[in-house]
Amino acid sequence: MREDILEKFVLESDIAVPEARVDEAYEHLALEITHKIQYESMMTGKIYMPSDVGLTAENIREAAYKQVKTELVLEDVIRKENIELTQDEIEAEAKVIAERQQTTIDNMKRFFGEDLSMLKNDLLIKKAIDFITA
Repeated sequence: MREDILEKFVLESDIAVPEARVDEAYEHLALEITHKIQYESMMTGKIYMPSDVGLTAENIREAAYKQVKTELVLEDVIRKENIELTQDEIEAEAKVIAERQQTTIDNMKRFFGEDLSMLKNDLLIKKAIDFITA
């Protein structure tokens, strides 16, 4: 349900999607797919091709476009709605993740950065999605 609401919101947005950013996302997705196919081939001994799983350059490009547009729309919502996080919110989420992963908050800071900046971006995105789907 949330995914459907977000997808509709993004689809209806008239935000500009730079072709260069789509090109970058396409290259990243194509490389990721290639690695997954190579891994499957290595694990099973069978040679797989992207077409074996119904993937075409057009499918990958469409997925890259959707990914970039979604990112841009969410960034726009964060900016326009002035969505922010407190350091307490970020640290609370880091503690939840640390408990789930059975690790320490210090390990989380090593992974996400001392100020947990990588986690902050993920939480801002989550808040933007919550705002859209509320």
